[in-house]
Amino acid sequence: MGLTIGPKIITENLVLHFDSGNPLGWNNTTGEWHNFASNTVGGTRNSTNITYNSSEDALFFPNAQNSDGLVINDINYVTGASDQVSNLTLEAWVKVSSGTTTHTNDQRIILSYDRSSVYRFGIGNDGNSATSGKISLAFTTTNGTFDLYAATCPDLRDDNWHQIGLAFTTSYIDWFLDGEILERSTGSYGSISDQDTTETPRYGIIGNGSESTSPGSSVGPTDNFFGYIKSLKQYDGKTFTADEIKHHYNAQKARYGL
Repeated sequence: MGLTIGPKIITENLVLHFDSGNPLGWNNTTGEWHNFASNTVGGTRNSTNITYNSSEDALFFPNAQNSDGLVINDINYVTGASDQVSNLTLEAWVKVSSGTTTHTNDQRIILSYDRSSVYRFGIGNDGNSATSGKISLAFTTTNGTFDLYAATCPDLRDDNWHQIGLAFTTSYIDWFLDGEILERSTGSYGSISDQDTTETPRYGIIGNGSESTSPGSSVGPTDNFFGYIKSLKQYDGKTFTADEIKHHYNAQKARYGL
C-alpha cells in the first residue's frame, strides 16, 4: 500500500497532493499552495478572486469565466510521445455549488494539463452535453481524443461535500463517488499523452483549463470550477482498487462531517 501521511493516505506514486484544509497546505497571504507529495511549494493562485473560506476550511472558486486558477509549478508533460500515462488515479474532495454557469455543458474544471495534449478532469465536459453535474475526464492518446464521464453519477451540484475521482488504465476507467465505485467504462484507450505532438510542454492548472507551456502561461478553456475544493491528489503510474478508494474515504470523511 506504500507509505502513509496523516491520516492514512496512500503515497505510492503520489505526485500531486493539494490540501487547503491543512494549515501547512495554503498560505493566504502569499497565495502559495504546498505540494505535500514533493514537500515543495506547488505553485500560486493567479488571482485573489480565489479565496480561503474559514467556515469550510477550503478554497472557494467563484462563478466566472476568466483565467482564475491555481498554477502548478513542478509537474509538466514534456515532449512528443515520451510521456505515456498508462495508469492514473485522481481524487478530489469538492463541494460543487448549485445552479449553473455560462460554461458549455456547465463544465467546471478541477485539474487540467490540456485535453488535446494530456487530460482534463472536472465536473461536466464541454465536449459532451450529457455530462453536466457528473464526473468527467477528457484525454488524448494515439487512439484519439476521448470525452468520457460517469453516466450513473448523480448531479453533484448539490452544495454538499463529496469524494470524487477515477482510476484509469489503457482499457478501463473506474469512476468513484464517496468511497464506492459507480461504474466501469471500457475501451481501447491507450496511454494518455503517448501521441506525437507539438503542443509541448504542458503545465497544469487547478480549477481551470490549461494550455500552458510554462507555469501559468496560458489558461483555456476558461471554464472555472464553481464551488469549494479542499483537496486534490494525482497518482501517476497507479490505479486505485475498490479497497483503496474505500480506505481513503473512510480515512478522510470525518473532516467533512460525514
